Amino acid sequence: GGATWWTLLQGTCGAFTVLRCTDNARNFSDPSLAGETLYIQGYRFNSDQGNPFDICIWEIDPPVNNNCANPTNLVVGEECVAESFSNEFSTAEDAADSFDPSCGAYRGGDVWFTFTVPASGNFRVDVDGGTIWWTLLQGSCGAFTELRCTDNARNFSDPSLAGETLYLQVYRFNSDQGNPFDVCIWEIDPPSNNNCSNPTLLAVGDSYESVTYSSEFATGQPDSIATNPTCGSYRGGDVWFRFLAPDDGSFTIEKVNNSAWMSILTGSCGNF
Repeated sequence: GGATWWTLLQGTCGAFTVLRCTDNARNFSDPSLAGETLYIQGYRFNSDQGNPFDICIWEIDPPVNNNCANPTNLVVGEECVAESFSNEFSTAEDAADSFDPSCGAYRGGDVWFTFTVPASGNFRVDVDGGTIWWTLLQGSCGAFTELRCTDNARNFSDPSLAGETLYLQVYRFNSDQGNPFDVCIWEIDPPSNNNCSNPTLLAVGDSYESVTYSSEFATGQPDSIATNPTCGSYRGGDVWFRFLAPDDGSFTIEKVNNSAWMSILTGSCGNF
């Protein structure tokens, strides 16, 4: 019933412990409950006036990588070779044993992966599944540092991560009910002018003459090194150029691509 909520209870009448209170279907995986009699309390939202509803309880088979301690290892390839997975029938763990992400309205229902960062420290994570979000984590179960939390593909370039095993936590936005998704992680080759310290020198010409570049596979840097632009809804993935302003200070900058934005800066990296 659309307005029906329910509470799952452990114990006996007058001495209950609430295991879950919700209006949606929920998955559970807790060996400590095996053979125990549980109670379900059904009721209508914000009303003592009843209504019809249906109920079913059945045994599920959670994914093999349901818990942080049993991640599926992914091989970092030379190109994107997507593998298909699902977090259907997955459950949540206590944050002390796993991690609660900072984005995607996390409600549980996650699955876990690991991979080894290539020696270059350059890689791309692409998870595609409609309402699927993911978190990239450094550390170990229960002692993680969140490196990125998003629902989009992301590029990374960090030599300090070379050879390290990272964790990937995948879940559905605002729901613990799973669905199929694809994931691939592969080594990328960022542009030579990916970082503020390695800008491409542009010559100031006497007339319009364009040169083609790309920011594909580019990454971002901390704001303390490379100032975040104030326009264009900046999310990283930038490339860098430099040029010498002419003697009279008069010049035109023109780029041809409506989805590419630019920020004009004076100063130097970390002091713009």
